Amino acid sequence: MAQSEFPATLPAKALIQDCVFNYSDHPKSKTISRTEDKEATDGRVIMLKGELAGWSVTCPLISVLALEKGQKYRMRARLKVEPQAARNPEATLMSVGVFDRVTKKAVCRVAVKNAEATDQFVWYDMGEWTDEGHECILYMDPAGANISLDCVEVSVVSG
Repeated sequence: MAQSEFPATLPAKALIQDCVFNYSDHPKSKTISRTEDKEATDGRVIMLKGELAGWSVTCPLISVLALEKGQKYRMRARLKVEPQAARNPEATLMSVGVFDRVTKKAVCRVAVKNAEATDQFVWYDMGEWTDEGHECILYMDPAGANISLDCVEVSVVSG
C-alpha cells in the first residue's frame, strides 16, 4: 500500500499483524518462520526458535501506518514467550520496541523477563511515545527464547 493510500489519520486503534513484519533467517535454519496458531488473532504468527541475536524481526512504521507528527501513541505487543527453566528468573528473554532512526534511540520498549514469560499469549505494554516525524522501526530482539509474535496494537492517546 502506498503512503498516499493511508487514511488521513490513524483510527483510535490499529493492529499491525505479523504478516507485514520483515524477518530474515540466514542460513535457512528454520529458526524463524510464519506458521499457523489457532490462538492468534489472524490464525498465524511469526515463530522464533532458539538462539537468535539482534533485530531478527522488524517493520518500518511508515510502511504500515499514517502517523501524525506531534501525536502521542501507545503501543503493545501480543506475544507468547516460553519460560526457560534453566535460566535466571530475572534474565531478559526478549525485547520489542520502536527505534527512532534519527535520534538512534528506542522511543518505547518492553523487555520480557523469564519470570514474566508464559506459554500463553499475553499483551505486553511497550509504553507511549510521541511521533516526531522521524523514520521509526518496530523491532523484536530475541535473546534465546522461543517466541510467537501475533500482532502489535497501536492506539492514539487523547489529550
